[in-house]
Amino acid sequence: MRSPERWKSFWAAVGLARDDRAMFEAKLHQMSREQLVDLYHMYEEMIADLKGDDFMPYWGEHSEDFIDGAAHDIVAQGEDYYLDVLEHPEFVARKLENVRHDRDDRGTILRVYQKRFGEPLWKQLPRGQNQR
Repeated sequence: MRSPERWKSFWAAVGLARDDRAMFEAKLHQMSREQLVDLYHMYEEMIADLKGDDFMPYWGEHSEDFIDGAAHDIVAQGEDYYLDVLEHPEFVARKLENVRHDRDDRGTILRVYQKRFGEPLWKQLPRGQNQR
């Protein structure tokens, strides 16, 4: 469930990742195991929202990997950008022109988790969750 506190915390982390990569990674090193898992899971939820049935006609003939990366990039642009696309699925085509694919916040979370806890984060996810 997306409580207001969880929503606010998630978008604060996204903003930090967008604006200051070093601070984002430092913040990840301060988070608990549960907080890292929750942050990763929130990214996956937001990305899944952009790959629902309402959006598929607008993604075109791109590969699943491209769509996943583009959806991540939409989320990574921040709350306003994400909500704009979420409210207007037809904007996906326009947003595709600006896809950067130059960072992967989820990858950073996975790497920090592995380094800190000595095991892959996906082991903490519910069965059936995307296990990258």
